[in-house]
Amino acid sequence: MEGRLKREIKEKRKFCKKKLILAAMLLLTACGTAGERTEQNFEETPGREEEITEMSTEIESAGAQSIWITYWGQDGAEEILAEAEEKFSKICLFGALFDEEGKPYIHQNTLELTERLQKEDSFELYLTFVNDWVLAEGSSLKDTELLYQLLSTESGAAAHAEAILDMTEEAGFDGIEIDYERIRSDMELWSCFRNFLEILIDGAEERGLSLRVLLEPGIPLEELFLPEGPEYVVMCYNLHGNGTGPGPKADEEFLISLADKFSTLPNVGYALANGGFFWDQEGNVESITTLEAASLAAANEVSPVRDEASGALYYTFQRDGETGTVWYADGETLKRWSEILRGRAGQETAVSIWRMNG
Repeated sequence: MEGRLKREIKEKRKFCKKKLILAAMLLLTACGTAGERTEQNFEETPGREEEITEMSTEIESAGAQSIWITYWGQDGAEEILAEAEEKFSKICLFGALFDEEGKPYIHQNTLELTERLQKEDSFELYLTFVNDWVLAEGSSLKDTELLYQLLSTESGAAAHAEAILDMTEEAGFDGIEIDYERIRSDMELWSCFRNFLEILIDGAEERGLSLRVLLEPGIPLEELFLPEGPEYVVMCYNLHGNGTGPGPKADEEFLISLADKFSTLPNVGYALANGGFFWDQEGNVESITTLEAASLAAANEVSPVRDEASGALYYTFQRDGETGTVWYADGETLKRWSEILRGRAGQETAVSIWRMNG
């Protein structure tokens, strides 16, 4: 049975009212990752001005060159971008999913936002393709069976690359971002992915499209021999989160290890995450945004403490005999993390933020 504190968080949150968003969320949360796939805002949220200020501060503090905007977290996006437009140059719109037949499609919210942002022409727009498989009986996130279906043959990989190139070009994006995850140590699938990537690199160059490729921190990099051409972006978060005990999404030791591991890659950048997680006393985990975390602390009259090892904020509180723990990142945290990465690299290094309204 759920603890009272966790119920309190859920009761204070609400889904976005648009039916299209709600339908997508119901599908995508069927796999148990609601924290990363739902629009969950506190009923008593901070004002829009505070949200804009917080996000702008995070972007500036991290010295970020790019940021993700998800189809479920677009509230105030254009206002935030107007405030921060001089501070970064790339927007990655998340994104393009896959239907039951394994064909990519762009979420309607992303399409609509894309049309509005294209009128401004202030940023380089990337379309993020993620291996989330939207199925009638419940969606599968980061599905590797889908990747085998798409990439296991030469003709299949070529057809998939062509579909991505056509979709990106027709929708008017400047670049492509590939976010295919959970390949882990599956070297057979990595071989398929590398072949697909080489095809996509050639096609993107021919069409004048930029290319970014996201990499999970635990990949067997020394065995992959990834090709030159794309901008590679390493995910530097979730040191703690789902499946772990309380702690920060990253700390100094973790970031240094990633900077060292991926230093051999050409054109490499790093992605940092704002927000954090709430743990109840049974170990259940709930994703929480930066402003939600601050709001919850204020409501329970506790003062967050800044962790020396990570720069992240944390607090524990009790109510009705139950304990809740929250760890999260704010602008100061992101500034520290980006400085660690750039200091270890010994040069200016591109930093991305996952995600707007996170």
